[in-house]
Order: sequence, then structure tokens, then C-alpha cells
Amino acid sequence: MKSVAYYSDLNDRDNNFSDDRFFLQVNCAGHAVYGHSPVVNSSRRDYYLILLERGEIRVENPALPRPMRPGDLFIFQKNSPFAYRAAPGGVSYYWVHFTGKEATALLQNCGLAPNTLYEPGLGEALSRAFLSLFSAFEQRDALSKTERASALLALLLSLGRTLGAREKSGTAASAMAARTTAYIHEHITSPLSVTRLAAREFLSPGRFRELFRLAVGMSPSDYIIRLRINIACDLLRHTPAPVAEIASSVGYTDPRYFSRIFRSRIGLTPQAWRAAQEADGRISTNPCM
Repeated sequence: MKSVAYYSDLNDRDNNFSDDRFFLQVNCAGHAVYGHSPVVNSSRRDYYLILLERGEIRVENPALPRPMRPGDLFIFQKNSPFAYRAAPGGVSYYWVHFTGKEATALLQNCGLAPNTLYEPGLGEALSRAFLSLFSAFEQRDALSKTERASALLALLLSLGRTLGAREKSGTAASAMAARTTAYIHEHITSPLSVTRLAAREFLSPGRFRELFRLAVGMSPSDYIIRLRINIACDLLRHTPAPVAEIASSVGYTDPRYFSRIFRSRIGLTPQAWRAAQEADGRISTNPCM
């Protein structure tokens, strides 16, 4: 998606309003795409929401402990100076400036506090919400402001529900992932399918993958492969066991398939990797993942 920008008042360059005549008002909104690294140092009378899509943004005022990363959300407090700069390499993000007599209460009800970094991600639902907000600017009539306010309300509700669901599922996901990883480690020599692991938790495979990735940071399949390759590396390095025997000991009944997986991850066949370790005359301290 390219850069687009929409303004409530086309006769005003900044659309920097604080208007309490309406319960909620969108001053301007858009999608910014930069091939360079913009630097912003300003102050506005409205709230300023950013949802980062690509690149990194370092918020310098108010200072944040880490840069914004893709999927991060930040709302700059109204009537306060702010400053940020993008990291080299370009950046893209969705943005909205809004005001209104109920704007502060609405943010509170959605669990969104200004000057706080959130990680809702940028899923399909949020992307659609932004596109709906942009579409609301295309109609210019007596109901335009109400339509834009309604679209912003839907966006903020979607953000609030996304963050609320993530917070609730985070604890459940951690407990589920702990049970699953313990089972994987205990049964690494056995067949381990996502379908079977999901059934143990009474979850669909799709929901199981989502919760596992939320808690662990990788898919269950990737976790299993990484663990198996690590164990195989240890056996190759410290035992003379044949590759077929090592493959079986980490859950692969087909040595050729094991070799393909190993090479795709390590860049060498098991035999070549073992030979390289022997030629080095040392024990590698690097994880083989």
C-alpha cells in the first residue's frame, strides 16, 4: 500500500484541532510510507495514534525503553510535545489524529493509555478497520463527520479487543506451551504432529499454533525441528553412532529425510557436519539451530 492522507478540513494544512462539540472527531488519518528516515519534532492539540507496519521508530519524547517495531501501537498524548525518528532503511505506518469530548474516556474504556507502548500486531481485522476509516473520508456530506467518528470508534474497539484478548490468552498460552514443550522433550523420539499435540489440549490445530507461537515465539513444528537438530548435533559431535541411528533417536524413521532436514537447517549433511567438527579438533560451543 502506498502513502495516502485524508483531512477533515481541506482548507487547513495541519488539521490540528481540539474540538469538544462532537463526542469524537477524526482530524486526519493516513498510511505513511517513507524510503528514508523521517524525523518528527512537534506538538498537537489532538491525540496522535501510530500503528507501525514496517521498520523501526525511536520515540524520543516521551522517551521509550526500546524502539517501536512492526505491530507496535503508540498514542501520543494531546497538548504535549513529541519527537520521534525512524531507523535507517525506511518505514511505513498507519496514523490517525483525533479529538472530541469523549475521546479520553473512550481510550480509557478500550484500555488504551496515551504515551504507552502496546503490541497488538497488525492483523487482517485492524487493516480492514483502517481501510474503513479511510473510506469514510471519501464521502463529503452532512454525515461525513459522524461516519468518520463511527469508523474510528470501530478501530479503537478492535484495538482494545485485540489487546484484551492477547492479555487474557497470554497466561493460558504460557501454561499450554509449558505442558506442550514438556511433552515434546519427553517424547522427542516419537512421532509428533501438530494435530496430535493440539488434540492433547482440546484445541484446533490453528488455534494451537497461534497460542504456542504467542508464548514461545515460534511455531510448534519449528520448535520440534530445532530441538531434534540440536540433539542430533550433540550426538554427531560426541558419539560414533551412525547417522541412521541418530535419525531414529530424534524421531526420524527415514534417514534420508532426516539428512534433508538437517542440511536445510545447518547447510551441511550430518556426515559433512561431523567431519567438519572432527577436522576442527574442537567441540563447538554454538547451538546447532
